[in-house]
Amino acid sequence: MKNLLFFLLLAATIAANAQIKYTLPCNSALLKRSGEIAIAQIGTQERTGHNDGYNNITNKYQHH
Repeated sequence: MKNLLFFLLLAATIAANAQIKYTLPCNSALLKRSGEIAIAQIGTQERTGHNDGYNNITNKYQHH
C-alpha cells in the first residue's frame, strides 16, 4: 500500500511540474528579425527540389 501511495504521489508531482510555464528573456528586435527570416523561407526550395543540402558553392568542388 505504501508503494502505491508513493507512486501516485510521485506521478501527481511530475504531472504538476510538467504544467509549469517557463518564460525566457529575449531581445525583442532579435525575436522580430528571427520571425521575418522564418517567413522569408516559406516556399523556398533547393535547386534539386529535395532537402539534400545541395548548392553550387559547397558542391562545385566535389564533382572533380
